Amino acid sequence: MTSDGPSDSRQALRYGLKRLVLRVCNVDGVDACQIADDEPVIGGNGAFHLDSLDALEILATLDRTFGIKFESAGASRKIFESFAVMADYIAANGPGDRVEVFVAASRQA
Repeated sequence: MTSDGPSDSRQALRYGLKRLVLRVCNVDGVDACQIADDEPVIGGNGAFHLDSLDALEILATLDRTFGIKFESAGASRKIFESFAVMADYIAANGPGDRVEVFVAASRQA
């Protein structure tokens, strides 16, 4: 882990999700460290502006990465409120082993 990398598991999960979203949505010029935990993932006036197509890409990536499937549009919309909400949802609903591997990789990034 780098000296300025995330230290605890929840922080590492949020940081890793920010990096994942930036990569999947091809966002240039924004570093994960610049994104607040309460930043909306989709919409908003923050560091980047993602749309519904980006949301679909993110959902597909969450499915591949964590095996998380959403039963309704409302459930999937909820996780886009912020990176903190997304991390909390994944921590509560993702398979523990997949989350642990993701967090470990995020700590080393």
